[in-house]
Order: sequence, then C-alpha cells, then structure tokens
Amino acid sequence: DFTVIDPIEEVITRRLRWNDPDIHWRWTTATDILVTLGRPNCTKAEVTKAGIILRKLNGDRSKRSGAQRLLLVPDTFSDTSM
Repeated sequence: DFTVIDPIEEVITRRLRWNDPDIHWRWTTATDILVTLGRPNCTKAEVTKAGIILRKLNGDRSKRSGAQRLLLVPDTFSDTSM
C-alpha cells in the first residue's frame, strides 16, 4: 500500500512540538505558521488547508482577533533537535 502524504500536513505534524504541554503553546495565524515552517509563498487554499489541519491537531482551539483567525499551536523544533 502506498499513501500520499500532503506536504503541508507533513510539515505541520513533524516540525511542531505537539507533545509539549499546551501551556507553552502560542496564538498565531496559519499563515505565520507556514512562513515559520519555510513556506513563505502560500496560496489561500494552502493556508485554509493548514488551518484545518492545525485545528484538527490542537483540539479545535481558535479565536478571532480583529480580522485574523488565531490558532493555538506549539513551537517548532529547531533544526538541530530534529
């Protein structure tokens, strides 16, 4: 069996510290997370997909701040700790 893994889902699941206690997580946008993870030129569809993936992984924790949708997410792994 061969399963195609979405590159956005892969980078979100592998590069964020999902096992860290959520008390150390922060509120940010899906766009900012993608930029932090090395995907600076994302399409609106990719940002939407990232938001869905992040909400699935964070227990659907999001809030609005002005015009922005903020998501509760963990920090990233540094390049040396992966």
